[in-house]
Amino acid sequence: NEKTTNAPKPKAKPVAPKTVEPTRPSVEKVKPQPTVKKTEAEPKVEKSTKKTVEGGPIQPTEKVESESNLKKRTETNKEARLIVVRYLEDVLESYGAEAKVTYKESGNQVIFNIVTNKSGLVIGKHGKIINALQTLAQILLHRHDRRRVSVILNVGDYRDRRSNILDQIAERTADQVLQTKQAVILDPLPAYERKQIHAYLSRLDHIKTHSEGKDPNRYLVVEYVN
Repeated sequence: NEKTTNAPKPKAKPVAPKTVEPTRPSVEKVKPQPTVKKTEAEPKVEKSTKKTVEGGPIQPTEKVESESNLKKRTETNKEARLIVVRYLEDVLESYGAEAKVTYKESGNQVIFNIVTNKSGLVIGKHGKIINALQTLAQILLHRHDRRRVSVILNVGDYRDRRSNILDQIAERTADQVLQTKQAVILDPLPAYERKQIHAYLSRLDHIKTHSEGKDPNRYLVVEYVN
């Protein structure tokens, strides 16, 4: 019998393990969007709501008083002054001083002139009667004329003489205050007379004035200031 020999089997070569690279997630390439060049927005044009005339804006129209309204207002003002005239004449007659009263306009003042043979009685002591009548006339006029007008009552040249006296009072008071440096209180005066003295003293250095109290007892205080 033929002997068989078992030839050694060739050893298998070791197989190196395959390295598997990790799979990367597939990313789709995004196509770049075309860039849009920004343009400045066109300014909005607001439509004007203002009406125009012949291509130009309408200017605000001024209120023009009609001729009829002006005439009516003039007649009303005249009637208001005549009411004061009749009132003064009636009061003076009952007071025992028969008089004739006229009036004239001077700026924002209405001056009532009293013509009488008893001017002293109408004026009163230190002008108290005529000043009281002037206050009443002012109130009565404002009931019928709402405009800011002031009333002046005059008898002969009383107001001119009184104006000179007020200037003298102001001058004497200023001299006293400057010498003594002490405040001086004047007697109660009507508003327009206080205003006249204040205007006179306001031109002087180191002098200051102010009013205190209530009408008809309101008075002027004259002080020294450094």
